[in-house]
Amino acid sequence: MTLQPLTPPQVTIRLSRRQSEFIWPGYRFLWSNLRPILDAGILPPVHRPPHPYQTGRYDRDVMRLYLDLTNRLFPILDSGQESHRLHLNAIDIAILILAVRITMAEIQLRRVHPPNNYHRPSGKRLLHTLENHRKRAKRAWKSVNPDQYAEMQKRWNLFRGWLRRDVLPRRFRQPRVNGMRYTGGS
Repeated sequence: MTLQPLTPPQVTIRLSRRQSEFIWPGYRFLWSNLRPILDAGILPPVHRPPHPYQTGRYDRDVMRLYLDLTNRLFPILDSGQESHRLHLNAIDIAILILAVRITMAEIQLRRVHPPNNYHRPSGKRLLHTLENHRKRAKRAWKSVNPDQYAEMQKRWNLFRGWLRRDVLPRRFRQPRVNGMRYTGGS
């Protein structure tokens, strides 16, 4: 059985300058922690034997999607335009959601200056908007190829676990409480 090329359906998202300013610190932080690993070439093996408590694994295809998104986003986020129109798939939007969550954590730890005075509601509103776009992209992908979506979502979850465990600093790892995911309050 041959693997189909990864061409998931995309949705169009318009990001305002303020939303871009909220995404940019987290995305830059993620890139600054990931780039030394890529430059040094010390990526983990792609296929490790499964571990019963495995929380993450490096994936070459998801990394390719991340690098493609990075090549598209850096010129846009640096441009300073009022709004940007992007064509993104569900995994791209999930990466942006992770960047927003990193930005919110950095603001809470006072390591990043908030982009506006109302950063908490703005961040939550942006997360809600991105999540709605991700759901739309997810539905489009499932309607075209549900098996490919299910496989890619599983791989993204493992990749995100690898990012949190091996790439990001300890403060971004979510503590486990009684076997449930800790959400950090309301």
